[in-house]
Amino acid sequence: MFSKSSRRTRALVPLALALPLAGCPTERSAQPRRSEPSARTGRKIIRSLIAEATRAELWERGLLIDLGTPDQHKYTGGGWRTGWGAVGGDGSTTYAEVIRAGRLSYRDWHGGARAVRLRLRALHDGQRLSLELDGESVGDSRPVSRSWQVLELPVKGAALPPGPRTLALRFTEGEDREPAAQVDWVWVRSGDGPPPEAAKVATLALGEPRRALAATAGRTLSYYLQVPERAALVLDHAGAPGLELAVQATADGARTQTLLEVKGQPRWREASVSLAALAGRAVRLDLVARGVAGARGGWGEPDIVAPGPRPTRTAVTGRRQPRNLIYVMIDTARRDVFRSFNQHTTVYAPAMERFAARATRFDRAYSNTNWTLPSVATIWSGLYPATHGAMGKTAYLSEEVPLLPEHLQRHGFTTAAFIANGYTSDKFGFKRGWDRYRNYIREDKPSEAEQVYADAAAWLREQAGSPRRLFLYLQPIDPHVPYAVPASDLERYHPEPYTGRLGPSVSGHETADFNQGKLELGQDDHRFIKALYRGEISYHDRHFGRFLERLEELGLMEDSLVVVSNDHGEELMDHGKYGHGHTLHEELIRCPLLMRFPPIFPPAREVRSIVELVDVLPTVLEVLGVEPLKGVDGLSVIGTLSGQQPLVPGSAVSEHLDQARSIRVGRLKLIRFRSGREELYDLREDPTEHRDLARSHPVSRRAAAVYLGEALGAPNKARRLTSMARSRCFRGKTAVMDPTLRRQLRALGYIN
Repeated sequence: MFSKSSRRTRALVPLALALPLAGCPTERSAQPRRSEPSARTGRKIIRSLIAEATRAELWERGLLIDLGTPDQHKYTGGGWRTGWGAVGGDGSTTYAEVIRAGRLSYRDWHGGARAVRLRLRALHDGQRLSLELDGESVGDSRPVSRSWQVLELPVKGAALPPGPRTLALRFTEGEDREPAAQVDWVWVRSGDGPPPEAAKVATLALGEPRRALAATAGRTLSYYLQVPERAALVLDHAGAPGLELAVQATADGARTQTLLEVKGQPRWREASVSLAALAGRAVRLDLVARGVAGARGGWGEPDIVAPGPRPTRTAVTGRRQPRNLIYVMIDTARRDVFRSFNQHTTVYAPAMERFAARATRFDRAYSNTNWTLPSVATIWSGLYPATHGAMGKTAYLSEEVPLLPEHLQRHGFTTAAFIANGYTSDKFGFKRGWDRYRNYIREDKPSEAEQVYADAAAWLREQAGSPRRLFLYLQPIDPHVPYAVPASDLERYHPEPYTGRLGPSVSGHETADFNQGKLELGQDDHRFIKALYRGEISYHDRHFGRFLERLEELGLMEDSLVVVSNDHGEELMDHGKYGHGHTLHEELIRCPLLMRFPPIFPPAREVRSIVELVDVLPTVLEVLGVEPLKGVDGLSVIGTLSGQQPLVPGSAVSEHLDQARSIRVGRLKLIRFRSGREELYDLREDPTEHRDLARSHPVSRRAAAVYLGEALGAPNKARRLTSMARSRCFRGKTAVMDPTLRRQLRALGYIN
């Protein structure tokens, strides 16, 4: 048996130079110039399968799971509630630590598993290992030494057919939070012989040098993608005599198609494989090598391409920069109540529509959680909730987490916050970096939009003539419970008299009682609640419009970057409940994100790339020309304005406490619960998420699961392809909740 280091150095074909998996996937500057025309000419590269080698599933006489590398994330779920801890290396081996019990999830497309072989070492004397496959024991438990060793446990009974699988590694020694063992690789084998080498990229000299994925007879590399319109796979192929290479594609509900079959050739030959017939579908794309045992070759520079020139990034450096930043975060505002995001809405919000017509609209923007505290922490830090650690209802944001107001203050900005939510307060770690700070709930002051916007405008007038740049943050809370609006705003949506058991307002206690089955409501009650919420939006919009007028009067509109978003949405019986903080459906996590500064964000521009609120901080710092905040998880969205292909396929991750995680990637939405259960939705065909496809669409489900695991395991987007685990994780503290604070939060429905 050989170690991972020896597997890396075994030559598959003549090898000129090993290349790292880093940088932009479309970068060709390091490649030799081709001596003949290429099918890539006149096409833009959408996906580089070379750069995404760690996303490929490797099957060679069984499935190889390479722990301690980015390959592991699609099997460990990024470590979220699967028992996998830190990764590391000892100079010859990379590994992942397992905490008492580690779970691996995968889709077995081939079937016939006969045994599980793995390389590991124990961290405690007397350690024993047992395996469970789909809840059934795999062989007897085995002792594990503290030196690296290979163990194999045969699968009992008949070989399992293709299907979803869960493999659990269980150890007997060690505390619940203490690592029990380190695991190098796991091979769920259906054939004989040594385990295969992990997927790697090399420059293969076959006529001309080419970056290539190694191909050996019996080896299949499987990628998952949602096929764009008019797309093609362009690659070079070469191999020894006796090697046969094929490209196959499998979509949900369809048989596997063979798109290309070629025999081994001693020199590179280019092939262009049309994917047009699969456009719009989620596909498993297999690079298959067959033939004489030991025959070897490679897949040279495989790229998914489409017609059109390669887009270039819009440059911000050297362009006029905004002097100020004004961020309006409308607490609890649903995206679909605004006409700029939903043409069918009946909600009256003309100020928002006028602003949207002068701003760039991000149509597929997502919050990274479903309630205020962790969402605002993400906006201010550029970190996902699991990274900054402030997730629970008593969480206190660690002082070690750098925040946007602190960073701008250090760079010469005068900062002010006017906030009407008790969670974004000193008691939870948010009063940092402000020259002027007001929290209306904590100070027991009137918290309606009229007061919030008036105070903010007064502060701006005070700053007139100041040589310093300004950062103003506003968090009005009007759409939040309790729903209570002027009669004129209610009558717009409920003109007939209301005679039900509620009113004249609706509290968070009442909606919570309904959600818990303690309060029965009729159809008129539901119409009344929804009318109140819409009235809240219209009331807020009236004062938002007046605030925009004040910005114009003060001459600030044209010289400021103005950002408008929510922190999360609100469910209005979309899935049978009211409120927020309980699901990861679209009504709670999709955002109305707008940015206005005409030299960079063109008016009435729609951006359809998927972006997240975690991206806002690096974006505004780039636009302001301020030094980036190091170590953030998000990425600036400036590149999307010119259509630049992102480093990884666009996705958005959202978190619900420790209960659920979701990902939006392309048209797919996957929700995974702490139990391991999953729901899958096709948002193009089912935007309201009422048809769960998890059981009927295995290719789509696996495609989304690969990206969810990667995002959870490597949250820093800039390093996601090469990072072996999360970059860092802060520990949230516990807030001290005195009786006054509890009363204030109870009024907002947070404590029932």
